[in-house]
Amino acid sequence: MLAGIPNVVTYLDDIILTGATDDEHRRTLKLVLGRLKEVGLRIRKKKFTYFQKEVEYLGHSLSSKGIRADPKKTAAIVNMPLPTNIAKLRFFLGMCNFYTEFVPKLAEMCSLLNQLLRKEARWNWTGEHTKAVERVKRLLNSPLLLTHYHPEWPIVLAADASNEGIGAVVYHRLRDGTVK
Repeated sequence: MLAGIPNVVTYLDDIILTGATDDEHRRTLKLVLGRLKEVGLRIRKKKFTYFQKEVEYLGHSLSSKGIRADPKKTAAIVNMPLPTNIAKLRFFLGMCNFYTEFVPKLAEMCSLLNQLLRKEARWNWTGEHTKAVERVKRLLNSPLLLTHYHPEWPIVLAADASNEGIGAVVYHRLRDGTVK
C-alpha cells in the first residue's frame, strides 16, 4: 500500500518514515497520510509521532547516527538472573541472539553455553558458564552502534567459519582506518 513512497519502511501495522531535511520529511508524511486516506485507514493520535530525532522500532533504537539495541530490552537481558535450567538458558540465548549484530563474536562467546543445550549433554553449570553469561551481558550493556549505509564509503565483507559456527559481517572502513 505504501510501496513506491521513498523513505518509508513498514512492518505489519508500524510505519517509519524519514527525510534528510524537515521539508523532505514533511513531503513524505503528506504522501503517506494521503495514501492511508485513499484506502480508508486512520491513525490513532496517541500512536502517531513525527519529526522525532530517535525512535524505538522492533527492539531497536533508530536515529540519524545509526541503529542501536533498545536500551530497555538489553537492560532486561543484563538484569536476568543466571539460567538455572535448559529452558531458562534457551530463553537467555534467544534474547541475546536477537541482538547478535551488535555483539562481535557472540556465537563464539556462547559456544560453551550452547554445549549445555546438546541432546547428550547433562546440566552441569560451572564458573566458566557464569563468566560467559557475564561477558555477553557486559557487551550488551555497552554503547554499540551500527551505522547507516553510505554509498560513498568503502564496504568490507568479512566472513569466518569454525567448528562452532559460521558468520559474516558487512562494514564500512572510514578514512581514519576505523570501521563501522
